[in-house]
Amino acid sequence: MKYITKILAIIFVLLFLAVVPVQFLYRSWAYVEASLHLASIFSAYETFHIIVVAALLFIIFAALRLRKLISWESGSYSLLAIVILLTMSLLQNPLSFVETLVLLVIVLAISSAVFMYEFRSKRRRFLFVAPVLASLIIAYLLPLYDIVFYAFFLFVAATFAKPPVKQLQPKDAKGNEETKIEEKTKTDVPEKQAQPPSPVETIPAQPDPRTIIDEVPPDLDSIPQSVSWPSQSDYSRAMQNLEFSISKERGEILSSKIVPNPYVNMPGNVVYSSGNYGTVFKLQNGQSAHALKCFTRSKPDLSKRYFLISKAISRFNDGATFASFSYLPKTVRTLKNPAVYFPALLMEWIDGVNLNSYISNNLETPRKISDVAKKFLSVAVRLQSYGMSHGDISGDNVMVNSSDGITLVDYDGMYVPSLKGMKAPENGHDHFQHPQRTTSTYSERLDNFSVLVTYLSLLAVASDPSLWGRYNRGDQDCLLFRKSDFLIPDRSPLIKELLDKKGRIRKLTKLLVEALQHDPLWDGIDPDKLAKIQR
Repeated sequence: MKYITKILAIIFVLLFLAVVPVQFLYRSWAYVEASLHLASIFSAYETFHIIVVAALLFIIFAALRLRKLISWESGSYSLLAIVILLTMSLLQNPLSFVETLVLLVIVLAISSAVFMYEFRSKRRRFLFVAPVLASLIIAYLLPLYDIVFYAFFLFVAATFAKPPVKQLQPKDAKGNEETKIEEKTKTDVPEKQAQPPSPVETIPAQPDPRTIIDEVPPDLDSIPQSVSWPSQSDYSRAMQNLEFSISKERGEILSSKIVPNPYVNMPGNVVYSSGNYGTVFKLQNGQSAHALKCFTRSKPDLSKRYFLISKAISRFNDGATFASFSYLPKTVRTLKNPAVYFPALLMEWIDGVNLNSYISNNLETPRKISDVAKKFLSVAVRLQSYGMSHGDISGDNVMVNSSDGITLVDYDGMYVPSLKGMKAPENGHDHFQHPQRTTSTYSERLDNFSVLVTYLSLLAVASDPSLWGRYNRGDQDCLLFRKSDFLIPDRSPLIKELLDKKGRIRKLTKLLVEALQHDPLWDGIDPDKLAKIQR
């Protein structure tokens, strides 16, 4: 039906109602009501309408559970609402007001006891007790029928309050996920028996990223060994003339412009940041911006490392946690040695501030710092689940964008499964690393200690913003902790102050002190275990 046809149809209906006498409509309805016995049907419905609603809600709940659209935890609130409705249906028929109230208290007590037994988390128990107490308050202070409406809206809230729950595959004794497809192949399909083609195409199980070992191309560029590497000032001069400095094969760089750093009060300064191994410049090409990292020193297997790291990051594939990058061999030359082209990284430009600046900018809104702490920990949990570690978690290398999203930068020290058996190229920043860390400490648990330090620092500042001024004191190389706190924790004023606090901060601080007595890769501080520590 066309748009104009729909408009005309609505107008004709309204005009029809306008010309029909109201008395005629009333008599017609009375005749229909009498013929169909609607009055008696409505009377019966009025008696059992709460039971009807409760039954329909239970059908909705069962359908949501069958389709895995609601978890058992959220479902427990739905069941609580249904139980309350069924209890209220007994009011006046056959129970009195007092009898219904007593029965409601018993039902709520039993429901609470079941929930307390099934869910051991203190936070979950508190969240469940809240609607139970609200039910009792409504029942005592307001007309008892109001609790019917309360129970209905509780069911609606439990249905829509949380997103669909992702169902996890069961894990075996080693913690690896098992797939039903593999079990069926092992148990149900006889060996050497031809299988008929399946009419339905099955999606193959995704391989565990921790087991994928990438091969390095044999023609991967080798790093010059007999020449000294350019310094930061060498690269700065080279960036003044891209036509001379950049290889003709790098059209994506040659078509860009170098952007001066507006945050440094020095005319012509194009260096945006520098670290142990390289200097970063900003390139602008139309509306897109990129970072060009030029290496100032060599490291073992530089080409191999970055090739394998880029492969692993592409599988992580969430579009936010890492900046996409390309390793470009034989890209930049300088006047110091114009015969040699050195490698570079071309990566996505990340707009945001580092963790230190974010904390300083949000001391008056500690809730934002607490939320960033949760996001940071969730990134660390997922990163380790992929068998990867960043290798140098610090305030400088954790960026927060305008949406408070987390992006990790600087991948010089990363560990990925394909690098297993090699040594780390660096030890990371002292103020975030376990004092016993060495280059032999190289695995997917490499970030454990620095993640704990960062997570604890964020939560501590969110709880008590005055800690930032007293312990950071404008130092961009740390958050709250320094290496001296790790070497002699018994004499650390910061650790002593955090141990005097309550709840999660005290628990995490005790865990940090305990971690100092273990090796740097101790699994007792895995990020997923930190996430389970409640307030």
